[in-house]
Amino acid sequence: MKMDFRQAEEALRESYEQQAVSYAHALALAESLLANWKPGNDVTATLQRIAELMTDVAARNADMQSLQQHMVKNSARPRPRLDAVLQSTAELIARLADRICQLEKLATNCKNQLAPELDAMLRGRQMRRAYAVSAVDPGRTGRPGG
Repeated sequence: MKMDFRQAEEALRESYEQQAVSYAHALALAESLLANWKPGNDVTATLQRIAELMTDVAARNADMQSLQQHMVKNSARPRPRLDAVLQSTAELIARLADRICQLEKLATNCKNQLAPELDAMLRGRQMRRAYAVSAVDPGRTGRPGG
């Protein structure tokens, strides 16, 4: 069955509306992470859920490809209802991208603050091991012939 322009447009609108729901949910999760950000908090489950939502959006987008091609092939401009959904979805995408960028900056700052502390801890641990080995076997200095 061949789809006419109106059917294709309506199917696209519905699909974009469903994507908008996923983007809005992901945005709410990202904003919650930002509002409750504390270094050391486990954010894995929330980030996993955001990734799942984006995977769903990608699958839905792949399913829409033939509809999108149909619209392009017919040089069709979206009518107001579809255009409104496209605009609101684009806004959600931009806001989500901004929040993710903010989260990345926070995570990078935490990493940069922790790196010297971790380095000092590792060096301390290595030194304690080296002292423990030399205390157990004083002849083992690490120098050749020693």
